[in-house]
Amino acid sequence: MLSQVVYETNADLIASHEVMVKNPLMVADRTEKGLLWFKFRENRTVFLLSPLGKLQVKWTDASEKRTLFRLVRNLLVAKPNEKLEIKPLKQQTWIEYPVPDSFKIYWCDGETEFVLKTSTEPKAAQKPDTPKAGNDFSADKLLQSTMERLRTNRARVRAALEELRREFRFLREPTFNEVAIKSGCLDSQLKTDLLLVGWKHADFPEAAECLARQAVNVAAWLRFRETGQLNPQLITLSREAIDNASLDAIKKAQVLLKHFPELVPTVEATELKWPDETKTLWIKVFGSEPPSPQSWTLSIDSAS
Repeated sequence: MLSQVVYETNADLIASHEVMVKNPLMVADRTEKGLLWFKFRENRTVFLLSPLGKLQVKWTDASEKRTLFRLVRNLLVAKPNEKLEIKPLKQQTWIEYPVPDSFKIYWCDGETEFVLKTSTEPKAAQKPDTPKAGNDFSADKLLQSTMERLRTNRARVRAALEELRREFRFLREPTFNEVAIKSGCLDSQLKTDLLLVGWKHADFPEAAECLARQAVNVAAWLRFRETGQLNPQLITLSREAIDNASLDAIKKAQVLLKHFPELVPTVEATELKWPDETKTLWIKVFGSEPPSPQSWTLSIDSAS
């Protein structure tokens, strides 16, 4: 079960950033749109804190939430003369489908709990509905027709989703409306079909851009490592970039290397140089200016 929560908090973005940068257990960065991106080094969960105090996180399971949430509370710094407050603002929960008949949802204290209800009535004692004999054939025919239509629509949705993913070079997930237009499926069943074929909804475009930027840069460092160059400074930079990357970024980087090598930046003396084709694709996919290239100062030892 996955749960994505948006918390409302009075945390100070700048003060929290300074605390996390100094903490050896954390990896923290500022996105181009002013968000604080951070995670624990030995954990894949990524947190995003906005200047307005919105904290977004996707929990993998309840045990992770209990452990990491307590640690995050100790890292965030409240605004001056205030006590730190964090409360859920919005929550989305993903569950496996189809769910059992006994599945029920309870809402309590701003958190979601999923509980399996044990029926007190034996199944043998339950009386099934008795269909009318004269309607058996027409009902079966209607059911078959409906199921066939649902399978056809789901196949169209799956094909449209995969086509858009390839068009975007897997840098981000297509939006709901993009898939609707591409597939031509504009009924209320579309969202269910999308979830069933593995579509991942993203509430925060900034998070998608941050992940894509990291994936493109990591792809460059992965290819550099394959060249076997013995530049100590570049080897150190490549190791840091790969070790600090999320698993999602590494997966995207491997896809770029395997299927779209022409989009992978080259490692120059003092920066990662993005190809013009990659910059053009970025504008098309995200509608924003491409990120500034990752750069560094050439050390004296490397220069000599």
